Amino acid sequence: MEEHMDTPYRRLVVSIDMQRYSRRRNVEQFHAQQRFRRVMTESVEAIGLDHAQWTTQQGGDSELAILPAETPEPLLVGRLPVLLDEKLRDINRELRPESRIRLRMAVHEGLVHLDGPNGFPSDAVIQTCRLCDADAVKQALDRFPDANVALVVSDSIHRDIVVQEYEAIRADRFHRIVVHNKEYTGEAWLHVLGEVVACVPLDAAAAAVQATEAPVQRSAETSAASKYSFGPMANHGPTAIGDNANAYIRPTELP
Repeated sequence: MEEHMDTPYRRLVVSIDMQRYSRRRNVEQFHAQQRFRRVMTESVEAIGLDHAQWTTQQGGDSELAILPAETPEPLLVGRLPVLLDEKLRDINRELRPESRIRLRMAVHEGLVHLDGPNGFPSDAVIQTCRLCDADAVKQALDRFPDANVALVVSDSIHRDIVVQEYEAIRADRFHRIVVHNKEYTGEAWLHVLGEVVACVPLDAAAAAVQATEAPVQRSAETSAASKYSFGPMANHGPTAIGDNANAYIRPTELP
């Protein structure tokens, strides 16, 4: 199908960014870019997709990609993060901690103008970049120093793919966050590969996110135990994650 300028097309949007890239010296950045490109190309091809067919906007430490219309979304969401994690584990095992490649990956979908004079005009693209750059996602990698990939997906991707558990996705490994990043505010779902992120605030933290959701009712059984854990860290009471408390974990009942 011929694509026309000024006409938006519905596409899958992926943003991938290296953690702590700017703290590296010039030569280290060069080697990090080489490893990043190799891991991306090999991982995409390993799941049967053609990386050369992606419409990309490169950054030194990142890639923003608009995928072809025929891309199977469950395959990308369910398999690509797993392959990236596996390849990075092999690479990072031989590197000093400060040289390791650790990635934040965001996935969304929506209408995109493919012929913008300076990028891809699209609210979906902006949202994807905001999710990838969210403090909650960055800090998730900081909380788990052995993790290589933090995946964040939009609410629509979560509903259509994650909840359906396509490609052996574990829906219970994704945890809802509310992201406030610049002028963007929205819901997303976070998964740190290789880690069980238990976000279980038993207190009503709705005051922290009152701009986006209604207060959460506490039962007599849960109100007595106001506690949550995020990996190795355990706190008591409502909790905000992110600089200036700009991303929050939604209260979740214990089973």
